[in-house]
Amino acid sequence: MLIRSLLVLTTICISTPLYADENLIKLKALNDFADQLKESIGQDVGTVEPIVGHPFFRLNPANEYRLTTKPFTLNGGVTLSNLAVRLDHNHPPKVFIIHYDVSNGCILLSDVRKIYPQLKLFSAPHGHSVNETFAWITPLDKNGNATAFAFPYAEPACLKSMTVRNFADDV
Repeated sequence: MLIRSLLVLTTICISTPLYADENLIKLKALNDFADQLKESIGQDVGTVEPIVGHPFFRLNPANEYRLTTKPFTLNGGVTLSNLAVRLDHNHPPKVFIIHYDVSNGCILLSDVRKIYPQLKLFSAPHGHSVNETFAWITPLDKNGNATAFAFPYAEPACLKSMTVRNFADDV
């Protein structure tokens, strides 16, 4: 019994740092991707496609202001899906918001804080739906752009989605 307990304890102690390292690798890939996308906010939509590496198509054929692409995986092993590029209604070819879902792992808020210790809570659920999220925002860059990390109310431990946009008027 003692040997079995020691074996379980050893396995937990060894796998926990590996899990944390794996999350940091995934988070680094997400961070690099988001940083590239931030540069495209306010720019022509053509600047986003080379970053994503896949062609865009209309999310709804009748709506020219919302584009998407097929799911894809970043170098760190994180799969991004439901990527939506919203164009500025006042300047149609210009990127307004980029949003995407994150899967293939459970990236924790504590992992995100290792890269962004100055995260601030941007929005919290109001209790209307289990699909609501806690959104944590990075500091604004020189253009007022930032990245928001969304953790679902239903499972607040794991990163669900990310949004890149200009938050200057909201903070």
